[in-house]
Amino acid sequence: MGHTGIVPTPAIVVSDSLTAFCQDAGMRPDAVDRLLWDEFALVLEDLEATETAEDEDPPRWLAIVGDESGALTAGVDQLLQQRSDNWVAINWQDSFAGRSAVQRHCAPAHQSDRLVFATEPVAAFEDAEFVIGRLPKSLDALDELAGLIAAHARPSVTVLLTGRVKHMTTAMNDVLSRHFAEVQPHLGRQKSRTLEARGPRPTDSARPSYPLTAELDGPFPDGRIAIASHGGVFAGSRLDVGTRELLAHLDDALNPLRSAAHPRVLDLGCGTGLLATTAALLLPQASVIATDDSWAAVHSTVATARRNGLVATISQGLVDGPQPLDSSPGIQALWDDTAASIPDASIDLILCNPPFHQGAAVDTSIAWDFFATASRVLRPEGQMWTVFNRHLPYLPALRRQIGPTTVVHATPKFTIARSERA
Repeated sequence: MGHTGIVPTPAIVVSDSLTAFCQDAGMRPDAVDRLLWDEFALVLEDLEATETAEDEDPPRWLAIVGDESGALTAGVDQLLQQRSDNWVAINWQDSFAGRSAVQRHCAPAHQSDRLVFATEPVAAFEDAEFVIGRLPKSLDALDELAGLIAAHARPSVTVLLTGRVKHMTTAMNDVLSRHFAEVQPHLGRQKSRTLEARGPRPTDSARPSYPLTAELDGPFPDGRIAIASHGGVFAGSRLDVGTRELLAHLDDALNPLRSAAHPRVLDLGCGTGLLATTAALLLPQASVIATDDSWAAVHSTVATARRNGLVATISQGLVDGPQPLDSSPGIQALWDDTAASIPDASIDLILCNPPFHQGAAVDTSIAWDFFATASRVLRPEGQMWTVFNRHLPYLPALRRQIGPTTVVHATPKFTIARSERA
């Protein structure tokens, strides 16, 4: 499969000093950040021993992916500032909130002109000589990432992806081997481990490309719908059970809006956009906004909508607060942090299937943020329809944050609640 021998664990080269630098700047580097710093510092040392840089040399691109706190990017920027050659780091994040956090932490010095931020993954990997970052936990996300790097980076590219050992499987080596001729696992340190890949393989035209597409049967207007999904989006090209339950009650949720001229519907945490697309098909005069923190999710939503004959546009949130909304029918996909760019009291109906996991751990904090957003953006007497696992304590929070809340439907596993903005 292209796997080669195990690479020894790198010594601590720069991670102690970079940890202190990042902590002074309010960041909390973890074991993955520290290991990647040392891995990359050794790469730079090897290059310095064999190459001579000239001032007129063109920029050399290093892509950084999946930085969760800004620490990895800030540390790499410090390393590059200490060099006399022309390396430039370009940061790519699937998470809008994560991207904003990295920009915020790296802003005090910017840190330098050696650091830029990409808004599309292809822009990050074009002509990259090195790619370093966190190993995606999802095999589909890793497959799409590796395919993009292999297709757009330089033939000489070296990829270093590091993860926590508890989240890693040998299947990740196999996924990387589809796209690279050499895959080397490194020995671990502090329960973290790096996979190194070299030798991009030519794109296999016989393999499906992202977004993946499928046809789903279910509670849709014609009993069937087309779906598109980028790697790592929740449920992929499947219909998850919670969304299926809410779709079965979507007609009831939309009924109060059927006589409105230009109603606004928000799919909060849109994933692949099944709720948004179905709402737009059932209520053609509606302006449907589909928002998610994930770039992959909003682009999946646009692809899903277009495969079903709908007009769909895409935009990203702005840092300077809410912006006026378009009232045109169709779907507006918004890459944003918890709908922060949507104006107050501007939405008639919210549809929501909030996530409650962060990795393998139960984490309801995203749901609390969604409920606070709903309270802000709903018009008076606007409604939020939420589906959630029955054991989760969401009903009191919905009543407290939004207003009167009624259980519309319940199964042994799921609850569907209707909340009205007081």
